Amino acid sequence: MKTYAPITADQTASDAFAAILRHNFDNLHSWQDIEGVHQVRVSFRRLRSAFSVFRPVLAGKDRKHWSKTIKSLVDHTGPARDIDVLIDEGLPAFHAERPDMADLGGAAMLAILTEKREAAYEDVRAMLDSDAYAAFRASGENFESGIPFWLEP
Repeated sequence: MKTYAPITADQTASDAFAAILRHNFDNLHSWQDIEGVHQVRVSFRRLRSAFSVFRPVLAGKDRKHWSKTIKSLVDHTGPARDIDVLIDEGLPAFHAERPDMADLGGAAMLAILTEKREAAYEDVRAMLDSDAYAAFRASGENFESGIPFWLEP
């Protein structure tokens, strides 16, 4: 289910930015399956977008640091999502077009992809357990009151 950050036209830039960051931070630990990996990717990408959209009011050095940090974290989710899409969307379409898939080793291919998916999920889990992610997560603990240390005076 798609949800959006609770922002309103009467909020300050700091409050709106904090609401967007808090909303997406809260969604980061919601994954368990194909849709969850996608939601983690979406949350990270929305966080990066927020840093871009609020660029005029953010300190450049901090904005660049967090944008790079988020990119390095989201990069860990790409292979898991790609394999999920291949298994859950690509292979069924291929099977529908190729009734001889069993003769071509379809079961073996699925077994290999399933193994690769688990390895990719382990990489996502390792990223979520990493010191880099812990530091990133800790930085978001004060979003309720805005984030004046990221705003230029």
